[in-house]
This record gives sequence, structure tokens and C-alpha cells, in this order.
Amino acid sequence: MPFQRGKQVCSDNVGPGYREFETACKRPGCRRHGQVWDVCDQVCGNLFEKTPYAYQKAKEWCQREREFVRRAGFVLMAELAVHDKRAQDEGFIQFFPLIKRYAGDERNFVKKAVNWALRQIGKRNGRLSFGMRV
Repeated sequence: MPFQRGKQVCSDNVGPGYREFETACKRPGCRRHGQVWDVCDQVCGNLFEKTPYAYQKAKEWCQREREFVRRAGFVLMAELAVHDKRAQDEGFIQFFPLIKRYAGDERNFVKKAVNWALRQIGKRNGRLSFGMRV
């Protein structure tokens, strides 16, 4: 199995019992992949975004120090902004202080995820786009 496909299978087969990014990425077959940006993004998009605790985990993880855990928090924000069509604006407004706080993180993979989250939230509607400028 090619390496990329193996990482995809890892994110597809984690299962809903995992509530922590680090735990999901420590499964057999997923080892070492928790520190690769594409697996981080796949696990967030294929698993955590679909859980009832996605908003809570986005806020929690983006405040952690480990690079790919923090990235996972912002990736979740971006994924939710794109896919959670029924979400109210307030769910995303609560992310703005966190985005502002961590926008200065110098780590490239975190910086890109913060930017991604901000852009996707702003694309939802004019109110959220304006909220980004405040």
C-alpha cells in the first residue's frame, strides 16, 4: 500500500471512540503520522469534525502547545466553517479571540491553519467577514 494511502486509511479507520487528537494518532498504523500535516487535516476532517464535541475540541486544542495539536484545533475550525451549514454565527464568533491570540505563532503549520480557519469563517457570511476586522 502506498504511503499516502496508508495515512488515509489511518484517518478513515480511527473511529468515533477517540476524543483526543494524540490518542487517535497513536493507534497501530497511525504512529508517527500525528506529526504530518496531511494526516492531521484528514483526521480532523474525516473524524473529529463529525463529532458532537468538535467545537469544544477546536477551542481546547488550539490552546495546547504541541504544534500539530494546535494545528488540529484550527483545522477543525476551518472544517466546521465549511461543512457545518446549520451552525449559528455565535459558534464561530467564539473562535475570533483564539484566532487573534495565536495568529502570531511562528510555526509554519500552525500559521497556515490559523489563516485557513480565519478565511473559511469569513466566507460564511458578511457578518462573520465583518467580525474578522473588528
